Amino acid sequence: MGIKNQGVRAIVPAALACLLLVAACAAVQDVRVSYRLPEPGSALDGRRVFIDFQDDREDRDILSPAAREAYRYHSGNVALFVSRGEEEPSPEGLKSVPALFRDVLSMRVRRLGGEVVPLERKADAALVLVLEAFSLDLEDRTWKGRVAYELRVIRGDRVRASQEVAGEAERVRILGLEQADQLMGELFTDVVNRPDLDELFRKAGLR
Repeated sequence: MGIKNQGVRAIVPAALACLLLVAACAAVQDVRVSYRLPEPGSALDGRRVFIDFQDDREDRDILSPAAREAYRYHSGNVALFVSRGEEEPSPEGLKSVPALFRDVLSMRVRRLGGEVVPLERKADAALVLVLEAFSLDLEDRTWKGRVAYELRVIRGDRVRASQEVAGEAERVRILGLEQADQLMGELFTDVVNRPDLDELFRKAGLR
């Protein structure tokens, strides 16, 4: 009888530890970005493009101290979801900030018929995103997002064309992180899709 009781007592702490571990994992919350790709086109047909990223942010934390309190256990990554056309957003996994911008730029280039190549020497041009701001703040129950960057088309070690892009958005916090996710998805989609890649490549002498 004593042996049976000891077995039960041994199982209970183990089960409790498992539950605590599951709860801890569930508490990890990352900024979610739902990105909507623009309509497909042929503006970059036949062009080979190398995608690069340069981080010029003064503060490389996505979340402000106030926003971090709401997110609790944030890994510093971004959970990317992508929708094409009218379909529901599909998960693309967790991305570091450099990977996030490289990946969506690659999607845009391919969406316009271009080929993304892994080496700059094999490309007709390099498309470089210089990030200046990518942040989410919570102030007086209002989510505030900001994204700013410069997009450059480089050929032969020279910047042939460039465009500065910036956007800000606000949304009142009602419950949890839902409004923050909506804000970041809408803001991110707007600023990433805003540059006219056809016009930039035209100015760079590639159209």
